[in-house]
Amino acid sequence: MTEPTFPLLTQLDSGAPTAPADCSVVTLENAVKWASDGKVGPIKGVPAMLPQSQRSWAAEVRKWAGVTANRGLLFHTETFRAYKSVELAKLFRAAGLQPPVVEFAGNVGWGEVGRRLKAGQAVHLAIDYGVLRNSPVPVNSLTFSGGHSVLLVGFMREHYHQHTWYGDPLADGRRAGIQKGWQDERLLNFRAAAGAFGNPHPGAGRADCIFVHKAVA
Repeated sequence: MTEPTFPLLTQLDSGAPTAPADCSVVTLENAVKWASDGKVGPIKGVPAMLPQSQRSWAAEVRKWAGVTANRGLLFHTETFRAYKSVELAKLFRAAGLQPPVVEFAGNVGWGEVGRRLKAGQAVHLAIDYGVLRNSPVPVNSLTFSGGHSVLLVGFMREHYHQHTWYGDPLADGRRAGIQKGWQDERLLNFRAAAGAFGNPHPGAGRADCIFVHKAVA
């Protein structure tokens, strides 16, 4: 299972004024980088005044989603709207790529998450971060609980366990005990947190996801 070739983009070091509410924004950015093999998306560390910066991208993604307030994006309506925006499609075409196929799947069975990863797709997964805290998966905030977005990419079976790369927008290594970058995790460990997302939540063994395919030339 090959680790993604680009550094994980994170929200709290993005320089964006909306950073604390940008988990879905940054997860979309990571999905775009993955889908385009790094040809589309913000560049980590670029000065905030430049259009390639995460700060500029955060503002654009929120505009595509139709959200200007400093709050998290609604998962289905607003985040999915940003993925399907004309503006993002233009950026893919400018890079010589067709916009990737993107599918929203609400209340999908957990087995479908593994099947999509095995088929080579990325999974923008909605989770309850407080519930994730009670799993073996490392969390990267000691205080945050509630709805959160992470990106899962890649698939490997090892000793009867399915593994994936876990991209948490809070994994910026900002202090001791905080992870930095992509983490190799057992897929099953996300199941409870996915089932507990939202109100009403999908329920045990279910998930709300956005599936992202690789872009093609």
